[in-house]
Amino acid sequence: GGEGKGNIFHRLSPAEKEGLRRELLLLVAIIKEENLKALMAGMVGCLAAEILSDDSSGLGTENQWPELVPHLFELYQAGDGANIVSVFQILDPIFAATMVSMKSHVAELAKLFDSVFTTGNVRTKIVALETFVTFVQAIKRKDLKYIKKMKQLLRDFMVELISNFKDYENELESAVGFLNDIAEVEPGYFKGDFDSWIEIVAKMRDLSSDSDSLLKTLGIELLLPVLEAFPEL
Repeated sequence: GGEGKGNIFHRLSPAEKEGLRRELLLLVAIIKEENLKALMAGMVGCLAAEILSDDSSGLGTENQWPELVPHLFELYQAGDGANIVSVFQILDPIFAATMVSMKSHVAELAKLFDSVFTTGNVRTKIVALETFVTFVQAIKRKDLKYIKKMKQLLRDFMVELISNFKDYENELESAVGFLNDIAEVEPGYFKGDFDSWIEIVAKMRDLSSDSDSLLKTLGIELLLPVLEAFPEL
């Protein structure tokens, strides 16, 4: 709205702005309770998206919160699992609202996804995958080259979830739903290794004897946009 939090923020002095931005990131880092932490990370992400979207100063959107990305990388590299989750929860609304303010960081942000899918636990990967969907939807087509490595990592993650299905049924459903969101906007992402995805969907189908299982439906929904875009497959 006209008097949204971004407008109040812009009335602060530069020193007050910097202090507030620093305190918010610090708060996210020190809160331990999971739900409160997620709420705080979401709020910081939304505020950051609003701040970065407003270029009324003419300084360029990235300069509205220049220390944000370095701070998020620091938080990630400190290695605390809960804070790594917070990093992706902060980034998600920013990618959705103002990818232009992140344009000089696309390559290093892509490496963040490579890293979490190489070393993270299942819970962290699910949160990161939701943010990855927003990232893929927001980046320019020429930047898809930065997320090539993720193709193999996503397949490995699916195999991990399928292999431990009894523990991760809900996570598997979430993961396939997120992959479907990617297939809808960027079906070419699944084209080069389509045979591997058919195998993964077949493995998912074998997990349940119920012909109406949600996983079977989601699996078909993953393949369909790719087949529609590339009938020669």
